[in-house]
Amino acid sequence: IVSWLWLISVVDYFYSKAPTFKFIRWIYMLLALDFLLLLVKIFNFYDFIVINHLVLFAIQAIVMIIAIVFITLLIRIVFFERAVWFIVLELLILIVGITTLTPEIKRYEQELLGDEL
Repeated sequence: IVSWLWLISVVDYFYSKAPTFKFIRWIYMLLALDFLLLLVKIFNFYDFIVINHLVLFAIQAIVMIIAIVFITLLIRIVFFERAVWFIVLELLILIVGITTLTPEIKRYEQELLGDEL
């Protein structure tokens, strides 16, 4: 749940910097679907829905991969010099993203504020 909230905040931040990005609704829908699948897994609703745990995992993985592709496209608009493989790594592994992408966002904001002064 923490990684889902962090991803939502990252998407929201980068969308504020690139408001012309056309796949934002897809990102939000995919993240909402991912959260719904997470709740199904947490509360063991997949027994009720008659779905195999492995199938649920595969569906969630596919949804997350598609969401990460769109989020990577969004981040590349603002941080165009950042390597694609590193952005994907930051989005997949929560601790890497929090320790590298979040400080980079703060540094970017400070540079923007410094340019305005």
